[in-house]
Amino acid sequence: MGTAHLRCGDDLRARLPEAGWAGDYLAFADPVCQGPAGADGLMAYLGLRARFVALHYRAPLQAVRLRLGAEYAALGGLDRFERVLLWFEHDLWDQAALIRVLGLLAERRSLEGRLFLMPADGVRPFAALSDAELAALVPAPLSRSQIEAGALAWEAFAAEDPRALDALWRRPSALPH
Repeated sequence: MGTAHLRCGDDLRARLPEAGWAGDYLAFADPVCQGPAGADGLMAYLGLRARFVALHYRAPLQAVRLRLGAEYAALGGLDRFERVLLWFEHDLWDQAALIRVLGLLAERRSLEGRLFLMPADGVRPFAALSDAELAALVPAPLSRSQIEAGALAWEAFAAEDPRALDALWRRPSALPH
């Protein structure tokens, strides 16, 4: 069923159709680069994250729980799309969200060949691009090694012991940023 655009926020929701990118827009706005990242099991993780986000951003806990739950549930429904375009830039916010998403999708073999990374230039955010520049972007298919690199990066990022993350950044990665 068409294309899904997965982005770590809502900033491109109205822009993508204007730039010629049709499809469903799915926001994944868990600020995973902030606060606790480690928890056993998805439900425990969501509870931990909801409490942190509600406290840190002074938002109602129930509203945060509902939004996070909906965003993580949407990841579970990606199988219905022919292709999934991942709109994550070079900055820490986006890269942390990207590795979280890839960590969750790594075991989903049904998505292989349908995940594509939109090319971030490493300088400007997507929102700073003109509609013509957005329209000209060419999605790059994610390889199995890139998906696994993302999952490994998330595992190191979420680990209590920072040595895993330190070791990871010292070697080449299959991911661009």
